[in-house]
Amino acid sequence: DVPETPDEPEIPDVPETPDEPEIPDVPETPDEPETPDEPETPDEPEIPENLGDLDDDEEITANDAILALRMSIGVDEYDDDMLKIADVDGDGEITANDAVMILRASIGLENLGTE
Repeated sequence: DVPETPDEPEIPDVPETPDEPEIPDVPETPDEPETPDEPETPDEPEIPENLGDLDDDEEITANDAILALRMSIGVDEYDDDMLKIADVDGDGEITANDAVMILRASIGLENLGTE
């Protein structure tokens, strides 16, 4: 007699592999990336027509330089409008340098940007 062979173990059915998931369409990226709007640059400060003419006599004279010097050391007070006229070097302050520049302009050695 032939010995009986045991039944082979039953192999379970292997499920079919699912189809690969569908990849959604990706919108094309533009060639050039969008850049945010550039910030506006502040306008250049406007140069007053009477720059350096502190006594408002329509001339740049040594008297204007004296007034600027007095303002620079606090002897004479000034407002924002006068600051714009006396601050000939544009540093935001009235200093002895402004007085010197005004004095030089009074004898033709300096151009204050108004000519």
